[in-house]
Amino acid sequence: NYGGEVLLYGQSLEESLQKAKELAALGKTFVHPFDDEDIVTGQASIGVEILEELSDADMILVPIGGGGLISGVAAAAKQIRPGIKIIGVQAAACPSAYHSRQKGEPTRVDSKVSIADGINDADDIGAGGRVQQRVAHVRAVTGGSHDDKAFFIGQLFNAPRPPTLKHVAQTQR
Repeated sequence: NYGGEVLLYGQSLEESLQKAKELAALGKTFVHPFDDEDIVTGQASIGVEILEELSDADMILVPIGGGGLISGVAAAAKQIRPGIKIIGVQAAACPSAYHSRQKGEPTRVDSKVSIADGINDADDIGAGGRVQQRVAHVRAVTGGSHDDKAFFIGQLFNAPRPPTLKHVAQTQR
């Protein structure tokens, strides 16, 4: 026990952040969930671990919401392997980072319900300059079936829909 207290508040990131700022005004410590240099630095350890395991990787796909995870992974990976491509993957139900990347500025989008709620961020709040500098592309992808890996990969690379894994398995019987 480190003496901390976790408070879950609100139905959206905006509501949670507003409550956290109110608590900070009362003397509590506020740590932003992704737009904080210490958080981004901590996320960089993931980039280091990926390249320790896959030292010849030329691309890393990273889920993107607010931008903290991808900023940290990209910073470490680019430091270790400057030519590596970092690709952000965001749910098409809430493509704020995708549209921000296309427009070159933070963009607010309408958010829809998605199973990928951890990256469902209607505002491209923290991604800003860090993502613009270090990330090669951001792709917005639809859900599809968990068994349909070929379709998912095709979406990432804007490829036409290949045969699904289920289809290949069925034709081999």
